[in-house]
Amino acid sequence: METEYCYEEGAIAGPPDEIMGLFDAPLTKEKWDRGERIGCNNIRCSDCGKTVRAFPNARWKSNFSHHDIPELYEQKDLGEYLQTENLTYATHAYICGCHVRNIGGTMLMRELQMDDLRWTWGCGGH
Repeated sequence: METEYCYEEGAIAGPPDEIMGLFDAPLTKEKWDRGERIGCNNIRCSDCGKTVRAFPNARWKSNFSHHDIPELYEQKDLGEYLQTENLTYATHAYICGCHVRNIGGTMLMRELQMDDLRWTWGCGGH
């Protein structure tokens, strides 16, 4: 079976939208145009090659440095680095081997790549 990729590199989800299930088909233009705002579940970073990990309804705390990110990515329990209660606004927290991000709204990654030249995440295929 041929690998399929999400429309416009996929969407990265922020609340109230969800990340697609493990066996869901990729996001298509038709789904996006119909208002289906579901985030890709196989986001990859072109800088480090890692699959992006997602933590719904959480926000990264600032208790670590950029140099700690590769080690944090490998940890199983990131609870001490994530705020999950008393959030001032809803976010989903994401991490790859070289970046962390808090996402507050669902956006197409192609648009983010055009706005931010450092944006290196996109659909890794389904």
